[in-house]
Amino acid sequence: MRIAVIGAGGMGGYFGGRLARSGEAVAFVARGEHMRALQARGLTVRSVTGDFNVTVPVTDDPGRVRDLIGPVDLVLFCVKSWKPDTYSSLYQDLTHGRRLELEALQGHGVRLGAHHGLATPALFAVYAALRPSALAAESIT
Repeated sequence: MRIAVIGAGGMGGYFGGRLARSGEAVAFVARGEHMRALQARGLTVRSVTGDFNVTVPVTDDPGRVRDLIGPVDLVLFCVKSWKPDTYSSLYQDLTHGRRLELEALQGHGVRLGAHHGLATPALFAVYAALRPSALAAESIT
């Protein structure tokens, strides 16, 4: 599989690095100093299951990914939102009293974790904290 990772930070670097290490063709899109570091030293992933380093193709131009690995099958879009005058859709819905996508997003993750016997304490905390607001918004609409 050929995979483009847009944003090689914590999330993109971790998942793209794991995929590259497993043998998938992965190219990263990064900018500036981050791109130069990846070009010079490769990608180092540090995790509780062990650290590793992989050499990865990287560019600052998404249009060049095809030149690096060919046409891609999957794009991981892992960028931050440089979230001062903007907020997530969940926040927007919460502050405007609209129905929340709580069950489809956080609720689904909590239920999926329970189904597979995996603890999801942080996700459960967010879900539990927002559940009263979700119920209130549902009763209004």
